[in-house]
Formats: sequence, structure tokens, C-alpha cells
Amino acid sequence: MSKILVLCFVLLLSCKDSTSSLKSDFKEIKESGFSIRIPNNMNPVYGENANENAIIQYQNIFNETYFLIIEDEKKDFVDTFKSIGEYDEDLSIVENYMNVHLDSFHDTVDILEEYNPSYLTINGLDAVSKEFDCTLEDVYEDITYFLTFVEGKEQVYMIMAWTLKDDKETHRTTFSKMAQSFKLTGEKKKKKQNAKLRK
Repeated sequence: MSKILVLCFVLLLSCKDSTSSLKSDFKEIKESGFSIRIPNNMNPVYGENANENAIIQYQNIFNETYFLIIEDEKKDFVDTFKSIGEYDEDLSIVENYMNVHLDSFHDTVDILEEYNPSYLTINGLDAVSKEFDCTLEDVYEDITYFLTFVEGKEQVYMIMAWTLKDDKETHRTTFSKMAQSFKLTGEKKKKKQNAKLRK
């Protein structure tokens, strides 16, 4: 039984860290509109254990490492949060998207330490990463989340990976490789806005 519980839009997923090449130790997962590489030993999550808002989610429960991707229509996101006065015009779309999700985390977990964001370009896409340590109710070990927010052509994405805080340095490189491998693959059908971002 995993020691990390599912909270908010967070769900159990995992991977094992490796120092070998991305090509040999990782497999490419293709979804409608994007692809990403993940460790070969990660398994998909289905059914009642699956996060209803995740586009893809994988896990390796034995290593206590977890991963999922959530997406939203970019225009719907901007229009919705502008309409309720919670969109900061001085920030980029991806920064606003990050702040919305971070606000949700602040409402549901006890943040122990929050680190400054890092601004990235991932395969030509604007992105920002964020890391924080936290505790969850009824979970007896601290957790570290690695979040990467990416602005696509029509969608915005949150790539979320997490593990036990004591193991975060072990898995940091793998989580980074996964996020950096994200790329768009073409047009996709329009999807309903993520319900978790509605106010």
C-alpha cells in the first residue's frame, strides 16, 4: 500500500530514477497533441485509482514516485479567470496557470518550503517549473512536488511529479528529463475545460 495519499487533483503515479540515456531507459508516450518520455518501469493508472482530470498518469508504487499531466484549453482558461478578476495581465499565460494551481495546493496541503520558480524553454515552448515540500493530512512522511507548466499552441499543461521528500534528490534527474522531453505533435480535438480550474 502506498504511503502517499491522493489529495485534490493529485493521484498516485511513479517512476524509478536512472542515470542511463533517455533513449534506452525511457519510452515515448503519445497522447492527442503531445508526447513525453517516461521511464520504462512506470505503469499506467486506470479505473478508480485514476485522476479524472489527468490526460496521462503513470506510477511505480514500489519506488514511491508519481507522475501525471493535466491540460486546459488556453483560451478558456484566460477567459474564465479574466471574467472573475483573477487573471494578472502583468504575467504570462503560463505564469497565471502556475499561480492558479499553486493556490489550489496552498488550500489543500501544508507547505513546508517553497522554492523560486525556474523559467524554461522546452522544445520551443514557454515553461516554468516550481518545486515545494509539503505535508498532507494523514500522511506520515513529507512529500516533494516537481511541477512544470507549459504553454502550448491551444492548451496549457501541468506536468506534475512527486515523491517522498527524503528521496527527492534520487529522482530529481529523472523528473527533469521527463519534463524536458515534452513536445507538441500536432493539432488535437478541443476538450472540455478542466473542472478543477473553474471557480
